[in-house]
Order: sequence, then C-alpha cells, then structure tokens
Amino acid sequence: MSTLPPFSGDEPTCTKCGWTGASTEYLPFGDCVHSPGDRGVTLGWTANERLHRECQRCRYQWDEAIVSDEAAPETAADEPDSVLHAERRHPNWEYATTEGPRKAWDDVDVPPCDYMGRPEPGWERNVDAGRPGEGWDRFDYTEESYWRRLKTPETSASQETE
Repeated sequence: MSTLPPFSGDEPTCTKCGWTGASTEYLPFGDCVHSPGDRGVTLGWTANERLHRECQRCRYQWDEAIVSDEAAPETAADEPDSVLHAERRHPNWEYATTEGPRKAWDDVDVPPCDYMGRPEPGWERNVDAGRPGEGWDRFDYTEESYWRRLKTPETSASQETE
C-alpha cells in the first residue's frame, strides 16, 4: 500500500496546469495506474481507499487520501436529497457512471451492466448530477450518464466484500 497525499479540499488545484476544479471518484480498493488520456486502471483487490482526482481542464489524474475522521465535515441532517444526489453521497443510495464517445453514443440511456453485459436492475438516471434535470454531462471527447439506485442488503453485502 502506498502513501497518498492528503485530501486537498473540495476545489483542488491541478499541479500541471493550475486549474482549480477536478472531478472526484471514491475508489475502495486496489492501486490505480494512470496513463495519459485514460481514466486509469485499477489493479488488485488490496484495501487501499483513496480519492481519484482528474483535472477538468487538462485531464491530469492523481490520487489522494480519503478525508480523515478528524477532518471530515459534519453532515447536515437537513441537507436536501437533491444536494446529496448531486454530490453522489446520499447514504442510502449507490451511484455509477457510464461513458461513451461524444455525440455518437448509442447506449446513453442504458444503465450500468453486470459482468455479462446485461443491464442491472434498479438503476435510474441521477437527474441531480451533471446537467440540471438531465443526469448527464458532455466533455471534450466523451459523455457521461449518471445513475443511482437504492442500496439493498444484496448490494451492500457485495460492496463490503469488494
């Protein structure tokens, strides 16, 4: 397990181009190998929680440590569900992202699939993430669709074993 740099806050600054703002994805296991123009490849099942960051301008990628218990902000119990869904952190929901080529993606409305390529049940578009009310976003070369589904005992158990 490698030592990761500390969490840099909600609006990190890219060390390569100086842009303020990066996408963040929580990765619960494995080591991430980054390559230019790629989203990175996760290798192994070793417990190695981290936040995977990607600059919104130059697409440079890096990993950071998760927020420690001491530094974690207090969660507001009265925070609206729409905000929690937009930030993909509602405790009763799980989230996924599918992606395809810009303006040429036939499967934009196909929810996340299982290992056999079949759409998994229960996914609905996360209309609070991405473009307001639409649940997707467009980037230079790709488009992303954002999905959510209620956690069930089966999905919670599978996440714990990963």
